[in-house]
Amino acid sequence: MLIGELAVTGQSLDDYRLSPEVPLACSPYGLLLPTDDPAWTDLVNRVIVGDRGADLWSDWFSNVDRYLQAAEEFCEIEVIPAQKVRAARDRG
Repeated sequence: MLIGELAVTGQSLDDYRLSPEVPLACSPYGLLLPTDDPAWTDLVNRVIVGDRGADLWSDWFSNVDRYLQAAEEFCEIEVIPAQKVRAARDRG
């Protein structure tokens, strides 16, 4: 949300530093949508999977690609092995 605020207010991310350099947590998350508005849900789904979704991602997040890549790499290294260990332990 902070990145969005910078964009809305016309400020540059170059004037700020994202902290921390790696995520505080690697938990998956989702998007809450109202259950009584299928038209809105359909629009959101079309934007996510369509060409416009890629354009929006580029517009909003291209300036933090380096941070997002570092976060993804960190989570793959730190979280995935732990999940595999737990899954193996749970299987017995």
